[in-house]
Amino acid sequence: MEKLTVQEKGLDLSLGTAQSLIDFVECTLENASDEELITMQEQVVSRIDAEVVKRGKEAANPDPVEKDDFGVKVFVCEDLKKLCENNIIVHEGKPIVKGNGIKTAEVDKYARLNVYISSKQGKPQAVLKSLVDQSTQQLQAVPVRGEVYSVEYTPRVRGRHHLLISVDDQPIPGSPFSVFIKIPPTKLDKPVRVIRRINEPRYMAFNSSDELIVTNYSGDVLVFDKKGKQIRSISKSKHGFVGISGVAVDKEDNIYVCDSSKHCVYKFNKRGDLLKRFGTKGRGPKELNFPRGIAVAGDQVFVCDQNNHRVQVLTTELEPVKQIGSEGTGNEHFNCPEDVAVDNKQMMYVTDCYNHRVQVLTMDGRFIRSIGKKRSGQGDLSTPRGVCVTGFVCHWFYIVDYYNGCVSVFTKDCQFVTSFGNGHITNLFGVTVDTDGFVYACSDGSVVIF
Repeated sequence: MEKLTVQEKGLDLSLGTAQSLIDFVECTLENASDEELITMQEQVVSRIDAEVVKRGKEAANPDPVEKDDFGVKVFVCEDLKKLCENNIIVHEGKPIVKGNGIKTAEVDKYARLNVYISSKQGKPQAVLKSLVDQSTQQLQAVPVRGEVYSVEYTPRVRGRHHLLISVDDQPIPGSPFSVFIKIPPTKLDKPVRVIRRINEPRYMAFNSSDELIVTNYSGDVLVFDKKGKQIRSISKSKHGFVGISGVAVDKEDNIYVCDSSKHCVYKFNKRGDLLKRFGTKGRGPKELNFPRGIAVAGDQVFVCDQNNHRVQVLTTELEPVKQIGSEGTGNEHFNCPEDVAVDNKQMMYVTDCYNHRVQVLTMDGRFIRSIGKKRSGQGDLSTPRGVCVTGFVCHWFYIVDYYNGCVSVFTKDCQFVTSFGNGHITNLFGVTVDTDGFVYACSDGSVVIF
């Protein structure tokens, strides 16, 4: 009976805690601002995701001791005292990736990496191969203690790499390992390459094959490979383009192009065959007036309907869904919106050109915050144009600051990081980032790559 009483008290306490939590949530929902709710939602989702990953790893690896037939294990650790049974990669003393084999890690370009290899079969060989320029580095394995060898290296090239480790010319389990070498935006000071002879480049997008698609305002839609060689185009003469600007790609690699001067949006497949066209000049729900930037997120298309001072939302079949915003200077109002991007948290970033700011909105158009004001200081903007949000390799977004002649970089929580490009780029419009972390900016007659 006494044991039952204790259990009842515990149940009452649990129920009381649950009710207190419910009361707290209800109070928060009633009194918190939209921005506070969004922040709380992001924090809760992030915490749940982390717990799911943690439990998934625990369930998949109940025994922390890795077993392999070759007697080879790979570690990347801050020192030998922390060699562990599970493979782990550490950068600047902080674990990045854990699991069976080094998976993908993100480290700074100039970081020095240590790989510790436990091998019963003899001295390992290691090669680092860049997937960007195909260059290789032969890495020296040095005996450290017993059967443990150390490979220490500093990558020379940023972007994606494969780390190949073998013993007696046989790859060890999990090799090659993937390492992503990113570069902080503060080091994007000089161009690394230029794609020239594009008359009036406006905006860009990448497809799933890492092909760069560029709109040439008075010409064709141009497609380039990773080396900057033009491989095909969508012809102006065939489709009657007058002034093409924004371009976006969906998950099926369909291409969406805004023709500002014809007040319409085209949808092409990857080969460049026309699938559909939307819009005529006007102010109605099926009309556009000088459309500029465009973005695709899921099954929705977002178009900056510039002279109507709004963002038009369409389906990927180019059927109208709704309009966001109207002319003005307040929140959720625009003065010639130029470009739009959507991040992986379903936040929309709109360059509000002549209000000299970027507005951050929810997908349904609710205002969250704005960035910038018309000045020339750090973090200020003057006639912002292109905007690009990254998330696959880093957590920044890039804004073309037209009259200040640079690209400004902000964190996802809208804190200014740096700006770059002054003196190297002019007449700026679009900006984008490839899967290796290189930044592309549409300059006067060329695409400049940082």
